[in-house]
Amino acid sequence: MYPEWLKNDINELLNKVDPSVLHSQSADELSVTYLRCWAVIELFTKVAHTMFEKREYAEEIKNRILKIKDSLEKSLLEFNMREAELEKIVSYYLNKDGVSSEIPKKVTLCDLSTKISDIDCHKQFSLDKATLSANKRLPSKSDATTMVEKLPIKSRQFLDLLKDGKTQSKYYITRNHIAHEGKLDIKPDTLIKDRIVPVLNAAIEIRDELT
Repeated sequence: MYPEWLKNDINELLNKVDPSVLHSQSADELSVTYLRCWAVIELFTKVAHTMFEKREYAEEIKNRILKIKDSLEKSLLEFNMREAELEKIVSYYLNKDGVSSEIPKKVTLCDLSTKISDIDCHKQFSLDKATLSANKRLPSKSDATTMVEKLPIKSRQFLDLLKDGKTQSKYYITRNHIAHEGKLDIKPDTLIKDRIVPVLNAAIEIRDELT
């Protein structure tokens, strides 16, 4: 279900995290550990949500095709109902006896209510790692919850790490402080207890699901 690179990257990231030495690590080492754990959450969530969007678009296309099919069937039914009128037209012009008769009325068929050209198959849902990292935003907790309900995803802990509504999660805020400012927004002990442990547990759950 998931791309092979995702499993490899997650294993590589978590293999470099040793929970038994967290309390002996420096602030810089803890920061690196946190970023590794968070990277697992971010990679998995972006891949899973892209797969979800692709599936939803498949359902949308399927519904459009069903509408076209219904429209075609109705048009074919009308064509069959008008078949006798069409035969009258042929008979009129094949009449060799020259006997005058009333010219048959023009036969019209209804237009398709849905055009086949409405099916757009150019939308892309790339699972390329570089493309996801550059272009894919993390979904909200609400969107990710819908995703796990519709896809065969067993992991649930990562949902609590995502933003709820318009407010960014504290986990993401800490990640940004470390990644963009090179510093912690909380004390090292608090980082371990309130940030690293929840994120690491969610990351391990994801790794176990992919194994």
